[in-house]
Amino acid sequence: MRKVVYFKAGVVADFEFADEQYEEFASQMTERPSQNDAPLLEQSRGMLERRVSDNDQSPMTDQDLGAACFIWFYFNENSDPNARFEGDIVVVDEAGDGRNIQYAPTSQVRLSSVN
Repeated sequence: MRKVVYFKAGVVADFEFADEQYEEFASQMTERPSQNDAPLLEQSRGMLERRVSDNDQSPMTDQDLGAACFIWFYFNENSDPNARFEGDIVVVDEAGDGRNIQYAPTSQVRLSSVN
């Protein structure tokens, strides 16, 4: 299983997909993603954001699956080694307004609650 985790203003949604689904998606890509693909990254993020905003609990559509796969593909296969992550991805929109989006590998995210 692979995963893109979306955090938006305190709401968290997991977009999980099987390795086979990702491999099928990746086999259709003709080259590694690059900075030129940033508009596609933003479009894919926007698709997942709508599901988070709508609190959509229904199964992912093919479009949602494609969006999650593209985000995973963009960071795991990026042609720029400095932009490449390894493993699952977290998308963070802390304010929830879509203006300051951050991405990180889930393996590097550490959260702490202080009550």
